[in-house]
This record gives sequence, structure tokens and C-alpha cells, in this order.
Amino acid sequence: MGRLQPEVEAEVRGDAQDLYDRIAGTIRPPAVYVLGGLLHTAFLRLFDRIVVESTEVERLRKTVQESHGPVILLPTHRSYMDSLLLFYMCLGNGMPLPFVAADENLAQIAIINRLLRNSGTFFLKKPVSLSKSQTKSPSSRLYYTVVHQYIQAVAKRHGYLEFFIEGGRSKTGLLSRPQNGILRSVLDLYFDFEQPNVTFVPITISYDKVLEADSFPQELLGGHRKKEDLRRVLNVIRCMSCYGQDCKIQGTDSNGLQQRFGLGSKPLGSAYIKIAEPTTFKLTADFADHLMGNLSSNLIVSPTSLVATILCMHRNGIREEDLEDQVQWLRDQVLLRGGLLSPGVGGLMFDMRLIVQAALQTYLRGVVASSGGGWSVIQSVAPGAAGANGVSGTPSVGDLTMKRPSTVGGTVVGPLGADAPRLVLAYYRNECCHLFILEAIVCAALFAFGHETAWEEGADSTALTEKAVFLMELLKDHFALKSQMREGEILKVSRHIRKANPDN
Repeated sequence: MGRLQPEVEAEVRGDAQDLYDRIAGTIRPPAVYVLGGLLHTAFLRLFDRIVVESTEVERLRKTVQESHGPVILLPTHRSYMDSLLLFYMCLGNGMPLPFVAADENLAQIAIINRLLRNSGTFFLKKPVSLSKSQTKSPSSRLYYTVVHQYIQAVAKRHGYLEFFIEGGRSKTGLLSRPQNGILRSVLDLYFDFEQPNVTFVPITISYDKVLEADSFPQELLGGHRKKEDLRRVLNVIRCMSCYGQDCKIQGTDSNGLQQRFGLGSKPLGSAYIKIAEPTTFKLTADFADHLMGNLSSNLIVSPTSLVATILCMHRNGIREEDLEDQVQWLRDQVLLRGGLLSPGVGGLMFDMRLIVQAALQTYLRGVVASSGGGWSVIQSVAPGAAGANGVSGTPSVGDLTMKRPSTVGGTVVGPLGADAPRLVLAYYRNECCHLFILEAIVCAALFAFGHETAWEEGADSTALTEKAVFLMELLKDHFALKSQMREGEILKVSRHIRKANPDN
């Protein structure tokens, strides 16, 4: 039996080393400069401009320099471009480069895999569960241990880490529910008194057109996810290079754990009381919701989102003049609610007609069509059909092969291409939902009392609050809000609705 011990140890060490080699990344200057040059060339083709306020850059630089512990970047996740844009921003402004957690599927792309891995990217399975209670098989427990230790080592020794708290890319335009695996590993450094503080910096990224948005309906409707490869990446860049869109990167206030939880670092040589695991789970979940609320309140509304929202309200189409007027109205409503607008529509000098035309003819090409002086979502698209205004040659949503999954009950199997354009519109519409969701919940709760009560008599504030809180509980997995709805907040929203509609 004793003879087997070295063999078992060697096998376990070998398995752990294989996992480490599959996961780990490093930062090598030659690869960094090559990737930076490639991104510079690609972004010149993809974007008219990448907008990052100098004050945001300096605030992040100051946070990195003055933080007494690791700094964690938490960007929203809309596209594979997200982490590359932050890499480009840091490199271009002479800032330290973070280690970045990425989907293991990206490791399958030839050449790009090696460049990313040597520029600070490490690759993880999706989803990553870093809970011991959820890792039952020996291989899962070993993977958990290696990933957990690797993330903590990077955070402690490099001090600068980036990951997506949502896990994967949002397929709906809404923020996804937080995935707490990596977050838990980082927070354990603080809960176990290994680091005096950990600072989190939520970052929102906005695009006029999300590169992968046209492929999301395929996955939502049950189609197979296309495998990532170099040819597909180059094809996306080629097809998107004619769009000339804007990209906006917006930082939010940093969140320090010491300030939030009030715990300090362990005095040298002293003992400490370890926080119980159920408590750390609860603290992690609450902090994740807090971070998601920060991201939600700082989401940026693009012109494409404004136009798509109005088009979703008019299923049978809308005249172009009316569309421009209603987009202007929606823009004003966003500003009244403290929303952030992308540069193209957020300043004082802008031409609404040109903005609407750019969204319709460029960013939503292949999704909407012009007919009789008006615009509407494309109802049915055949593969290879022309885009809006008869323009052809650009891949559109209709080029996707989609099939309805068959069921035991005999569900009809057939193409669903006609549904895809509407899903793309809904994706962009959902980008501005966070500004109106509280009002929508209060209105829905009010109408639950009946038409007469809602429009004439009015509802009791306590009963209204109960129904609104109930709806909020039902929708908590779909919308990220900064704080839970309390009676005062609900009444505040109710007064705002009454003020905006004095005749009702």
C-alpha cells in the first residue's frame, strides 16, 4: 500500500498541473504590444470613436495606486469586445494591465488564444461553480481547488483582476443574474483576513451596435451556438467595419469591502474568528446584488436602443416623422430619470433625424424595413434576402438557420426566422428598461386592483406596496435594481407618475 502513495501523489499533481496549464495566463510585453497593435487596427475599422472620459481614467488610475489591496474591474458583458476594449484603454493610457477571466471557448481560437493568454487572459469553464457544496465529483473538486487558488494568487500577487460578474454575455439586453463563483474566491481573501481591503470598480460599456446581437436570437430560439473560430472573428470584423459606430466606457464609484463590511485586517500574529460559511454566502449574495445595482444605475442608453424601443411599441410600423418625434420624447424621458446617454445623442448639439436614420439604415439593417414612408420590423425574412431599402450583401438576422425544438407532445418543427428580427429589436429595447421598471411595477400593481380603482378611486398605499413588492419578488431574477423597493420608494414613484400625468 505504501508503494502506491508516490504514484497517487504523482497522478494528482499531474492532473492539477494539467488543469493549471489549461487555465493560466501571463503577461509578456511582446504579446501585449502585438495584441495592442492588432486591436488598434481593428478598432479603427469598427468604431468611429471610443469615448472614455479623462476623469474616469484618472479616477481608475488613482484607485489602483492608492488601494490597500486588490482592485477588481467588473464590466458589463455585452460582447467579446468588452475585455479587449478595457485592455486597449489600459494600454493606451499607460495603466497596469489586469488579469482577465474569460470563457474557455475563446481558448479554442487559434492564434488569438495564444495572444490573449500571454496578455493576461486566463480561461475558465462556464459556468464556474466555486462552492464546495456544489462540487461533488473528484474531478470537479480538483478543478474548484485549482481555480480558487489561482484566482486568489493572482489577486494577491498581481493585485489587479477583471471578470464578468454576469458570467456569460447577456442574450436579452438585460443584465444577467450575478454568478458568484469568482466573486466568492475574491471575497474570501477579505473574509479570511488575508487582505486588508478589496476594491471593486463596476464599469458599463455601451455600443451603438453589439457585434454578436444578430446571433443571439438563434440561441434564444433553441438553435445551436456557433463555434468560435478565427474565420468567424475576421468575418464579423469585416462585416461590421462599414457601420462606424460609437462605443462608450463609463466607470462608477468604487466599492471597498472595508468600508462596506467594517472589518479590518488581522493584527500580525493574532488569532481571529473565522466567519461561518453560511454567513459568507449571504454576504457574497448581498454584495453581488449591490454591485449589479450599481451597474444597472449606470447603464448607457444608445440611439439604437431609443429607436428600437419606439419601434417595439408600433408592431404595424410607424411613419418616419412620428418616429423622430417619439425618439426625441423618449430621449427627454431618459434624461428626466437621470439616465446616461451615449455620446451621439447625449450632448446639446445633435440632429435627431440623422441619428434615427443612422440607427435604421446602419445599426438595424436587416432588422427593420422601409415601406410607404414608414418603418417597421421585418415580418418574414428568407435566407439571402436583401436588407432594408433593398441593400444586400451584408449578413442579416434572416441568414440564421433556426429550428423550433421538437417535443414529446408533437410541437411543430419549422423555421423561426420571422421571429428573429423582433428579438433583436427587443434586445436593444431592453437596454433602457432599467429606467422605467419601477414605474412599470407600480402601474402593474395598481391595475391589479381593477380598472375603476386604477383610473378613478385610487388604491390604498399599503395594499399597493404589498402588490408592488410581490411583483418585485417575481421579477428579481430579470431586473437588477440598486435597492429593494420599500414603501417610501413606491410612494415616491407613485407621486412621480401622478405628476407626469396630472389629468389622470
